[in-house]
Amino acid sequence: MRMKGICDSQLIEFKYEMNRMKRIMDLVSKLNDTDLKYGKKIVGYIDLLGFSQKLRESSTISDFQYLICKLQEVKNGIDYKKTVNISWFSDCCYIWAEQGYIHDFMICMTCLCSNLLTMTIVHGGLEKYQEVKNYLFRGGITYGGFFSLEEYITNHNVDLENPVQILLGSAIVKAHNLENETAHTPRIVIDDDFHKCVESNRGIFKSIDFITQDKDGIKYFDYLRFLKSEMDEPLPDEIDNVIQWAKEEKDKLDKLKSKYEWLIEYLTKHVSNNG
Repeated sequence: MRMKGICDSQLIEFKYEMNRMKRIMDLVSKLNDTDLKYGKKIVGYIDLLGFSQKLRESSTISDFQYLICKLQEVKNGIDYKKTVNISWFSDCCYIWAEQGYIHDFMICMTCLCSNLLTMTIVHGGLEKYQEVKNYLFRGGITYGGFFSLEEYITNHNVDLENPVQILLGSAIVKAHNLENETAHTPRIVIDDDFHKCVESNRGIFKSIDFITQDKDGIKYFDYLRFLKSEMDEPLPDEIDNVIQWAKEEKDKLDKLKSKYEWLIEYLTKHVSNNG
């Protein structure tokens, strides 16, 4: 029996929403009935510095056409494995994996960082070519509590279309705080929880000298050292260009000078040791 005033299309839409709500309530029931706990994951977080200012200054999405293309190029350039997940939003991303796949995680993180390091962006859209520049970036890596609703739905064969991507857990917060409160310079800092993961899996690496302690006592992931020693890959050809760009930029803003100086020293060290 059709309800008065309801056309066929509205009725179909109403039934679809009712079925969808039923599936959601079934999911809620399963979550309530399950001994649901946080899993433990290695979690990395990376942020492109200065991008927020560009967003505030922009009045059209066309200003970021080139950036979108380049970020897709970065994503395609990573040796992705099914054991590692990555989620981009705006100017930052999370990357995560089980501890048992720490080597895969490190490879993906290295590819991501080396690609971001050499990524050049043309501001002003594909047709304007107003400004060509690199971007500073920094991040953090930790190990701890983690939950992904999408992974839960997949692993438990829950019938739910278009699940929302929800990432929860202490590792999500810690990775972000490492980038935001500890990194300061364009480096990927690590905490003791992640360092213990590396130590406990020492046997799968040729060496763990890619964990470096900086002058200020902060430990960070030396992705260029990992690239050379663990992956047997050469330094990116564009590094000299990045050094030159950083030298040109470092005196333009006092608040960024120390960041560019750190990057110049880091890259120059690797170029010098590459000869």
